[in-house]
Amino acid sequence: MYELKNYGHKYMYRLIPDYKMKAYLYDKYKSKQSQDIYANVNKLSYHAQDNEQSQS
Repeated sequence: MYELKNYGHKYMYRLIPDYKMKAYLYDKYKSKQSQDIYANVNKLSYHAQDNEQSQS
């Protein structure tokens, strides 16, 4: 309730990690399914390109 009363919104500052966040290369993530990561990225980039073309 503190955030709502003081800021007028819920920003969920309590969920922000204590460590500095940064983007890592996909190879740095520990995953047994690294191919799935690449497949999902390819799907996302394909849909992004498709959306850009439909908006023009």
